[in-house]
Amino acid sequence: MFFAPFIVPALLATLAQAGYGSSRKLHARAGARSGLDTLTRAPNATVDIAERAADTTKYVFMHHIVGSKYPYVQSDWNADIAEIGAKEIDAIALNFGSDSWQKDQMHLAFKAAEGTSLKLFLSFDYTAFDCSVSKTLAYMTEFKSHPNYFYYNGKPFLSSYGGGYDCLGVDGWKQLQNAGNYLMPFMWELENRFSDPWGFLDSWFCWGCAYPQSNEPKNTLDDQWYYSMLGSRYATTASSWMFTHYSWTNKNFYLRGDDWLGAVRWEQLMGMRDQLTFTEIITWNDWGESNYYGPFRYKDAQPTGTYWAEDFPHTALWDMTHYYITAFKTGQYPTITEDVIYFWARPHFASVTASSDSLGPPNGQAWAQDFMWAVAFSTDVSDITLCMGASCTTFTNQPAGVNKLKIPLAAGKMSVKMVKRSVTVIDHTEEGFVFNAASVVDKYNYNCYAGSAKATSATSTTATSATSVTTSTATSTSASSASGLTIGTAATSTSASTSASTSTSASGLTIGTALTAGTTTTATTTAGTTSTTATTVTTSSSSSPTWTSQGCIAEGTTGSRRALNGINTSSDNMTPTICQAFCAGYDYAGVEYGRECYCGNTLTNNGASGLVADAASCDVHCSADSSAACGGTWFLSLYATNGKTATQPAASTDPSTGGWTSLGCVDEGSTGSRRALTGASFSEGGMTPSRCNTLCAAYTYAGTEYGTECYCGNTIQNNGASGKAIDSSRCDSKCGGDSSLTCGGTWTMSVWGKQALPGTTTASTTDWTSNGCYSDSSTRLLRDVFWEDSSMTTELCKSHCTGLGYKLAATEYGSQCLCGNTLYYDGGSGTSLTSDRCNSACQGNTAQSCGGSWTANLYTAPASTPTKRREVQSKRAPRTWQNLWGLL
Repeated sequence: MFFAPFIVPALLATLAQAGYGSSRKLHARAGARSGLDTLTRAPNATVDIAERAADTTKYVFMHHIVGSKYPYVQSDWNADIAEIGAKEIDAIALNFGSDSWQKDQMHLAFKAAEGTSLKLFLSFDYTAFDCSVSKTLAYMTEFKSHPNYFYYNGKPFLSSYGGGYDCLGVDGWKQLQNAGNYLMPFMWELENRFSDPWGFLDSWFCWGCAYPQSNEPKNTLDDQWYYSMLGSRYATTASSWMFTHYSWTNKNFYLRGDDWLGAVRWEQLMGMRDQLTFTEIITWNDWGESNYYGPFRYKDAQPTGTYWAEDFPHTALWDMTHYYITAFKTGQYPTITEDVIYFWARPHFASVTASSDSLGPPNGQAWAQDFMWAVAFSTDVSDITLCMGASCTTFTNQPAGVNKLKIPLAAGKMSVKMVKRSVTVIDHTEEGFVFNAASVVDKYNYNCYAGSAKATSATSTTATSATSVTTSTATSTSASSASGLTIGTAATSTSASTSASTSTSASGLTIGTALTAGTTTTATTTAGTTSTTATTVTTSSSSSPTWTSQGCIAEGTTGSRRALNGINTSSDNMTPTICQAFCAGYDYAGVEYGRECYCGNTLTNNGASGLVADAASCDVHCSADSSAACGGTWFLSLYATNGKTATQPAASTDPSTGGWTSLGCVDEGSTGSRRALTGASFSEGGMTPSRCNTLCAAYTYAGTEYGTECYCGNTIQNNGASGKAIDSSRCDSKCGGDSSLTCGGTWTMSVWGKQALPGTTTASTTDWTSNGCYSDSSTRLLRDVFWEDSSMTTELCKSHCTGLGYKLAATEYGSQCLCGNTLYYDGGSGTSLTSDRCNSACQGNTAQSCGGSWTANLYTAPASTPTKRREVQSKRAPRTWQNLWGLL
């Protein structure tokens, strides 16, 4: 977010640490605390997933940045309120800082809302607003009595951007709640603390969950990760684009807004609808980050140096979003009553060089996909043509409903055409945009230009319910069933190069629209069609096969990621039975994401392991049967026939099997792909350290990350990685296959190895000396490394510290291990106690003692003498973390 008049110097350091926004660090996790308090015991992450009171209403908010409204007068606010309210938004989140003029603008906003059903609420931006409870309450008192102020459960709604540990703190937020407010903040650094000490929050929303956090289409793994900790308190966000390019803040990055993000994100939220109460759209007017939906009213409203927003409208995306807002609020997709095509594209190729841009290309440049994107809403079967200049592709017999299409970028203007029953109902060329196909441009611009074209009422046909959602791309070939069944239709490309069209779902589902390559670029011709309905397949079998459930299976990690690579389809009437009927003739049938069906004879295509994962990963209800599970995000609910079965995971859960030793938490790199381990990689919902070690058996190192990812390698200093252990609190993601274990974090890995990390040495743990039982406290007696494992033993802790090069090791609380080279005795820690005070059995070996509650069994490496140190704690100012999403 931006407030044009301000600059935050702290942002530079934060950006340097995170490596631009570095993929998933753009989540709520915009910086891990490194103070001593991060070594305290991790809280229980059990959450209450009960329904929110009796109110089952779904609310959609619009994030509105008051700091970009300095030139606004009353008529401008009147227009904003009208345009936002027309799309069924429930309330506007007014994001603001401390400037008095911003308060004046908020009064204009509330005045504009008078007499309408649209509500507003305050969203304090604590990167620009004073970290003051009293001032916060004063603002609430000033505005909450307005008839258009948004209340929930009888309480005035209070939101924020920031304000956590580095600002108001736990006590400050409790005071705000005790004053009668309903709290829904976004604050970073709360991961694994949502139950304690932040369990009192009414809600919490994830700002960064609106965007993909790596070079792949958006999925809901991040949403589900937070939901696992917050339950019904979780709220999330939706957006369509993200690009920013500022030299004066060193803020220069692009997130993958491709893959129809503005539509796909809402389809994902529909799949999560039962889990959500609040969704916030970001944003109405953040010109600097290219995630605006509103019209551009004033040049002076954008931050200094912004050249990529003014001539790149997004209002068409806002019009398209109305359809999805209605669906989310009502629980069903609305009837399509008019034919319209929404389309958008960037102004140049991803790989260009900018001759007059001293800042350089944005981080994430390589993530940008070189396509024109389109979403077509049609009331009847139609032929749809997309053009970039003279390069056109026609997608024939597209079903009534929503069709997502794309074609490669090419020089010229964007044009769209829709023909229904031989009648052209849309034929439009966007005159305000021309794609520059040159390899060298003046300045980098990864924003998009969005347009739309509607059919006139005279040419629209009978309305249809949106029961069909397909996706087509002019770059790959469709699949056919084993019995010769053709799903979809044929189309013809007028592009000179050979191409093909495939219908694909939001997460890559192939529907199978065949496309015939054209040989000229002068005309578009349409091939004949051979279409059938995917959900009414007839087979030649005289008896129905018997299908048996195999559990939840992870998709692959490479290529299309599809574990099953036969035919596939999608339907809003999907159930396992329908999918099984569709897959007649195949050994496997898998349902995914509530409405998708995949068929195949092998389970291990595109890097898939074929192993049964945690059933919790298949948590999406079937679109036609809410009592049944139909997979998850990149997970299949799998069924088999003909005697086939899926592979169960290995029984061993001991990560040390095979000579592996825990080496602690290790940072990823800072350049290139950022991967410290560059061998094989895997992603499975049931990931554990032992599973990753098994997958990496042929390598020296194995690292788990982000709960479900596994990386292998023989060296651990690739792409700028130091290969050194860091504070274990940075590895805070629970393993997908065992929530009691830790599997890395955001760009950090929990590493196991067959040899020590570079620069460290190994030593026999049998020669360590026991120093007895010592007291511990929140200041910690050993401060270099903290690690927790449900299989903790004395040997495991000593081996862990040995591998990291430390001379002191301590076990505590049955499952914790601390390492260091100095024994601190201050704040109640470091005092020798009688052995009976260390009375917790090691969780990995109950015959051993692993400390107790704030007591630790201390051990010293061979030829070492404990170094004691008393440290007087000085009062330090809290660390200030600036989230990468905004300036102030």
